[in-house]
Amino acid sequence: MYKHRKPDTWLDKIDLNIMPYVDAPEWKNRYPTISALLMSNANKRELQRISAGLTAALSRLAEALRTNNNGAMPFNLFNMTDKLTPYILADNSDHVSYISRLDFVKNTDGCYKLAEPFLKLLEQPKYADKDVVRIAFAADKSYSEDWANAKFLFERVQKVLRERILSKQPFVCRLVGLDELIVHDDGVYIPNEIFKSKEDKLDILYRLHPLELLMDDESEDGYPVGLKLMELANFGAVDLVNPVKSIVLQNKALLALAWYLYQHRLFWTPQEEELLAAHLTPTYLDSKPLAGQRYIKKPIFGREGAGIAIVEPDGALSYEAEECDDCDLIYQQFVPSADVQQETDNGEATGKYTYSCFVINGKASETFVRLQPGEITGVEAYFVPVLDEI
Repeated sequence: MYKHRKPDTWLDKIDLNIMPYVDAPEWKNRYPTISALLMSNANKRELQRISAGLTAALSRLAEALRTNNNGAMPFNLFNMTDKLTPYILADNSDHVSYISRLDFVKNTDGCYKLAEPFLKLLEQPKYADKDVVRIAFAADKSYSEDWANAKFLFERVQKVLRERILSKQPFVCRLVGLDELIVHDDGVYIPNEIFKSKEDKLDILYRLHPLELLMDDESEDGYPVGLKLMELANFGAVDLVNPVKSIVLQNKALLALAWYLYQHRLFWTPQEEELLAAHLTPTYLDSKPLAGQRYIKKPIFGREGAGIAIVEPDGALSYEAEECDDCDLIYQQFVPSADVQQETDNGEATGKYTYSCFVINGKASETFVRLQPGEITGVEAYFVPVLDEI
C-alpha cells in the first residue's frame, strides 16, 4: 500500500517513542492533521465549565444510586451483573472517578493535573510512615496505544512526584504489563527488578483495562484475578486508579436515567437542570420516544465507535458498526454538526469535530479535538492540534 507522507511538516517532529500509534505500516497517512484548530480562551473555559459541571452532576447521581438504594442498585437498568454489584457498593473512594473524559459535538447553532490524583492518594495517613510507597502503571503491551499512553502518564507523573514530594514521601514508580501483575489474597504484586526471586507489593495501581473485562479475568487455574483485585481495592490493600465505582459513570445507561430525571423534574438542582437541558442529548433505554426522528443507538459500554448505528426517520440504518456481543443499548437523539476541513498528509479531509475534555479529581483539564471523516468518531479519527486564538 502506498503511504502518503507530506514532507517538511510538524508531523515529522513527533516523537514516535511517545506516540507510536500516530503512524503504522497499514495506514495510508499519519493521524494527526497538519493544520490546527484555533480556539479562544473563552471557548476553552466554557467547555471546561460544562465538563466539570456535568461530571459533578453525574457523579452525584452515581453516588445516590450506589448509597441510597437499601443495598441494591437497579442492575436491570445498568446491566452490571450480580458479579460486580458488591464491589461497587463497597467502594468508598473519595471520587467516583479520579480521571474522567467527556465528549461533545457542537450543533449547527453555534501535566500537572495528571499527577493530582496520585498526589492526593499519597497524602493519605496510611502512607505517612511507610518506608516507600510503590506505584505501578499497567497496560497491555501488545496494544500500542494503551501502552504508549500508560508510559506517557508514568513518566510525567513520576517527574511531578519527584519535584514535589521527594523530601516528604519516598516512592517508587514502575511501568508494567498487565500480565506482570500478581494478585494474591493479601495484595497486588509485581516482580522485583533487582531480586528476581522476590516480589514488590503495590500501594497504588493505575490500570488501562476496562472494569467490565476485568471482572471476568481469571488465571489459568481459575483464580478470579479481576474480582480479587477489586476486593483488595475496596479493603484498602491497594489504591486503584480509577476506583471500582467509576464504572457507573462509564455506563451510558446513566445518561438515560439522567435525562428521565430531568424530564420529570426529579433529583436535579435548578443549576443542574439548566446544564443538562443545554448539553445532554435526549437519551433513552428504548427507541420508541425517538420514532420518526434520526437517532443513534449505541452500546452502554461501547468504545471507539464500536457497535454504534445511525437510524433514519424511516427506520433504515444509514450507518452500522460491528455489533458488540451481549450488550444493552441506549438511544440518543442525533445531533447534526457542521462539516469542517483540515489539512492532512493525504490532502484535505472533510468531517465532523468531536471536542473532549478531561476532568481530574473534579477539575476540568485540557481540551483536545478529533476529526472524523464521517458521522461517528471511531479509531480512524484524526487528532487535531488545538492552538490558542490570539
